[in-house]
Amino acid sequence: MGAVIRPGAYADVVLFDPAAVVDTGSYGDPQRYPDGIVAVWVNGVRTVDRSGHPGASAGLALRREARSRSAGDGPGRGDTVRP
Repeated sequence: MGAVIRPGAYADVVLFDPAAVVDTGSYGDPQRYPDGIVAVWVNGVRTVDRSGHPGASAGLALRREARSRSAGDGPGRGDTVRP
């Protein structure tokens, strides 16, 4: 099944200019936003725009169900999204 953007679906969307994306962070200032990222929406809520992070929080935590898995594995089958 492919990704969908529709009412009721969980979706994170990044609007960016691929020719302009540049990492501006450094060890001394790791919180700097990259250039070229216009806006980010998490579950339909604008969470980042050119002025920075407005304080909105719309994400959900991924909870893992108990099962064995190798160290370093990312989310996969058996993971659930819970509000």
